Amino acid sequence: MSADVSNPTRIAAVVLAAGMSRRMGTPKPLLPLGGRAMLLHVLDALARVEAIDRTVVVTGHGHDQIAAIAPEAVALVHNVQHTDGEMVSSVKVGISSLRGECDAIVLALGDQPLIRAETVRRLIDGWRSSRSRIVLPRHAGKRGHPIVLDSTAFDEILSLSPHETLKTYISRHAMATMEVDVNDPAIHFDVDTPEDYTRAEALLTTGGAQPGRRITSCPPTVESKSASGAA
Repeated sequence: MSADVSNPTRIAAVVLAAGMSRRMGTPKPLLPLGGRAMLLHVLDALARVEAIDRTVVVTGHGHDQIAAIAPEAVALVHNVQHTDGEMVSSVKVGISSLRGECDAIVLALGDQPLIRAETVRRLIDGWRSSRSRIVLPRHAGKRGHPIVLDSTAFDEILSLSPHETLKTYISRHAMATMEVDVNDPAIHFDVDTPEDYTRAEALLTTGGAQPGRRITSCPPTVESKSASGAA
């Protein structure tokens, strides 16, 4: 599938990094991994995706520490409700900060340091070719993260009630959801426990994943060419 390069679009990334990290006992985005904070690996992968023209990190617990390491090219927005433990509140904060300024967002998790830039490129290509409300990666028959949300989804997500989640919205719009097969098992791997952290360190050490380059500036906006091929 190929994108329509005559119809440029505005794509932003929202990285969720507001969690309390109760199981880890310390803010996960700040954990050292491969000599750098975990969050920076996520931001590096997004920086290598040419179609993303701005990135927002939603903070909560550990906001000041994240602000101290965040690249200047990245905007920070604070979720004052981060202690409620619900991810959807951070999703809403991220969407609100970009409402009216983008046509779609890549929603990424700050505790997925092994995610590949090529996976994100394929998701964006899938969205551009289909304009689906939701685009999800799939590996070995199982969905994962990050995902792409079309701007037509924003109002309904912002109006979700306190007992509803992002999964509520996705299940409500199954017919408007696209799945993109990717050769990236990292879409299923987020660092929630000390055991996960040890595994992530081992994968980086053994070359099971490749940490990205350091961010120096915002990448230019260009059109992706194709959603075909392995990630």
